[in-house]
Amino acid sequence: MTPKDFEIRWFHFAFGYVVYNMWLLVDFLTQERIGVIETRKKPRITLRRFLKWLDKELVALI
Repeated sequence: MTPKDFEIRWFHFAFGYVVYNMWLLVDFLTQERIGVIETRKKPRITLRRFLKWLDKELVALI
């Protein structure tokens, strides 16, 4: 179901964009930490693992 309200659609896009970029940043920082920075098709950090980490961090903030 797609909302017809433009502001809601914009929020969903922006939120997805921010979460995706955070995922890429965590993946890059992980590669830097282990000393192997390379361009890969598949990230070292899976989305499921990233979302578990993000959920834990957000709960800790609250």
